[in-house]
Amino acid sequence: MYASTMKKARNAIIMCFCLLMMLVQTSMVYGEPDSLSDGDSVEMYRHLLQKGLSVYEIDRELVRLENKQQEIQREMEEIKVQIGKQQQAMEIIQEQAGQVIRSYYMGQRDSLIEILFSADNLSELLAAIDFTQMIVKNDRRRLNQYVEAQHTLKEEMQQLSDTEQELTAIKQQFLLQREEQLKLQTEIARELSENEQADLIQQQIDELNRRWEETGLPLFEKYFEALADAMQDLPSVLVNDPNKLRRDGRYFVIELTDEELNDFLRNNNPIFELLSIRFANGQMIAEGKAEDAEISITGQYSLMTEPENFVDFTVTELKFNQFILPSSTAEQLKEEYNLAFYPSLVSDSVEVEEVTLEDGVLTLRVKIDLREWLFSF
Repeated sequence: MYASTMKKARNAIIMCFCLLMMLVQTSMVYGEPDSLSDGDSVEMYRHLLQKGLSVYEIDRELVRLENKQQEIQREMEEIKVQIGKQQQAMEIIQEQAGQVIRSYYMGQRDSLIEILFSADNLSELLAAIDFTQMIVKNDRRRLNQYVEAQHTLKEEMQQLSDTEQELTAIKQQFLLQREEQLKLQTEIARELSENEQADLIQQQIDELNRRWEETGLPLFEKYFEALADAMQDLPSVLVNDPNKLRRDGRYFVIELTDEELNDFLRNNNPIFELLSIRFANGQMIAEGKAEDAEISITGQYSLMTEPENFVDFTVTELKFNQFILPSSTAEQLKEEYNLAFYPSLVSDSVEVEEVTLEDGVLTLRVKIDLREWLFSF
């Protein structure tokens, strides 16, 4: 009797746990995890899903880094071939340049002057001048070829050095990402081994990864591409609108509210009807729901002066259905889609001096050469 009662109780607990898992799955799909905030089991479950998604994304990053390593290695081989050809050409050009220098040093070009003074009439003098100019021009061309060949070889050697440094950095990044992946995989394996519902949780991890690959990643790529395109037009909207410019001493101040940015984006592309942007806590936060998925993009604006003057945007956090994606995902998207905007696209006379982001307002302090700006139109 007692054993039968305990068996029924245990079955009831298992059934409740399975129902909870189904509820969590529904929440994951529609991005409503708030209803699952109670209970250590739910928190453990979400923690495992988070780790599973991170492992999946790190694995994707490792593939990307490996492909990039191979691409850079091919590029290095091509540069080495170019350097070899350039060195062979340098030997020939160097010999020719040496002959020119020796001819002047040994006095072999003195005969050109003698030719000029030996002319008996104007016609012979003009012919001698043409001949002399042709010889000197040819000598100068050979010397210039030598200088240019030296410069080309130096550039190729520097390019090889830069490429080698880039490859070293990528290899280091690969090792760090691999180390993080192994750490997470070990933690997941240990935690699943201690859980009676390991198979069910693993299925949910696989389901989350599948939804991320099929829905989440394409959705982020779509929004990043649309944002990158819109940022190309934003500088002209800001600078050419007289209502946006306010004089402050020798500078001009441009203020853009988050509402104005939303209006600009939605007029630019209807895809932004499902995304809402706000400025808060020194960050730009874009949130929205689309295709049964909830996404969030958080980042910061900063002023850059090298290699040119522009306002950069750095992604600090990405969320898919309330799950935080690893930093490698943000770095990959930033590399593929440039969310910065360049006031110099409007005119070289426009230069940003300061960028501040307060609640609701992005403020740019810019310096404008009015004379150059007016003549640029």
